[in-house]
Amino acid sequence: MASDEGLSTKITLYKRKDWPSWYNKLQYNCDKRGIWQFVDPEADDSPARPKEPESPKSVEDLLLERDNKLLSAYQVSIEHWNDSEEGLEARGPAPSFPTLTVFEDVEKDFRAHHVYFTAQLAFITSYNRKY
Repeated sequence: MASDEGLSTKITLYKRKDWPSWYNKLQYNCDKRGIWQFVDPEADDSPARPKEPESPKSVEDLLLERDNKLLSAYQVSIEHWNDSEEGLEARGPAPSFPTLTVFEDVEKDFRAHHVYFTAQLAFITSYNRKY
């Protein structure tokens, strides 16, 4: 196992000019141990900083999204019903047109999106304070 003699575990960088020397020593010691690829901040696979979360969808967006899904499902159903080879009696009644979505239909999703957004924002804020 490689000796760690002469390596200090605590380094204080007082001035801007201290950084290049520290960085070179860090890289040298990591190279010596064969771990630089895990430490290199400029590597292609270096961990990215967390991104700001996307704002949660508005109630209006959730309502419209659900209405569009219901309308698409209705269009498929009515097309299938119209194309059926069976007689009218065998087909049964035509699919009914969907009713418009109301807040109660999307309330659970709306609240879940906001809880998730708030949690992500708290994590990023905490992360940014640390680093």
